[in-house]
Amino acid sequence: MRQASTAPARLLPVSRVLLALFVALTLLGFGSLFVLAGQTDRSFAWTIDPAATAAFLGAGYASGTVLVVLTLRQNTWGAARVPIVTVLIFTVLTLLATLIHLDRFHFGAAGALPRGAAWFWLVVYVVIPLGMVVALVRQEHTARAERPAPVERPAGVERPAPVERPAPGDAPAP
Repeated sequence: MRQASTAPARLLPVSRVLLALFVALTLLGFGSLFVLAGQTDRSFAWTIDPAATAAFLGAGYASGTVLVVLTLRQNTWGAARVPIVTVLIFTVLTLLATLIHLDRFHFGAAGALPRGAAWFWLVVYVVIPLGMVVALVRQEHTARAERPAPVERPAGVERPAPVERPAPGDAPAP
């Protein structure tokens, strides 16, 4: 059995790799949606009209990039847990929306770029959530293994009684 440590659980390499991959993907999403907002019919997984909607989605990917870059600067699981769960929730919800609206994707487009983008989108939003679940389970397992063991009381030693406080307005004891 491994000796428990008092140091906080570290951020595992598998989590860092997934986060770095997510940075690259969100930058790609930003470029495709914000920079090329008016060209989604020719360069994205599905046509987004009006262009302002595509730009808004692209800005969302840019904010995701910032979140993940800041998370990559962290060394502990405790500091990265919420952003990683946020990415997991986002990718699962995006996968659900994708599956509901598969008919809008450019899977049968004449151009190779929009067709490839549609398939790339689908693969990303199937693979990333699965990878995030694996990373999350490994991180939680590692955090549990590294958590300090609870201090055991010797037999016969009771828990201290809670300190009683006077109710508001009561006079202090003499």
